[in-house]
Amino acid sequence: MNNGRQAASPCAQHAKRPASKVPAVPDGKSLAVWTIEAGHESEYLDRLILSSDDEEIISVAEEYGCEVPFRRPAELVRDDTPSMDALLHALEQVESHDYVVLLQPTSPLRAADDIDTTIVSFHRNGGTACVSVTETDKPPQWVHTLLDDYRLRPVLKRDERANRRQDAPRSY
Repeated sequence: MNNGRQAASPCAQHAKRPASKVPAVPDGKSLAVWTIEAGHESEYLDRLILSSDDEEIISVAEEYGCEVPFRRPAELVRDDTPSMDALLHALEQVESHDYVVLLQPTSPLRAADDIDTTIVSFHRNGGTACVSVTETDKPPQWVHTLLDDYRLRPVLKRDERANRRQDAPRSY
């Protein structure tokens, strides 16, 4: 694999959920630290870049060897800003790269082996994009939305729903 393999991690102070990316999680590490450590342990990532507006998160990231070559602008730290917009902004700020891995800090149980396995699979299968998923134990056929009048409405149409979990297809 070539040089220029970068990982970007978005952390914003103003996110509603979680309220901050700095609070302690297992072992007293912040979500940002878990993410940075997994990135550093990856066999295939050459560079870790943080996209954030929060000085405390930036300070912690730099302490753990993550680059912060720019600050995320205010219009990209709103509650409704998609991660992809922050990632695209980050890509505009750094030099060329062979590939980019988005490491979201809200997935702290991801390990370096997960990152590396995904990268190897991506290259082996000739992909243009890759996303990690987890199988859910609740079939989407059982999922409902709560209406304003407190009634439940199924997300899927009746003919798409399974009555028994065993009859439902595997879902991710």
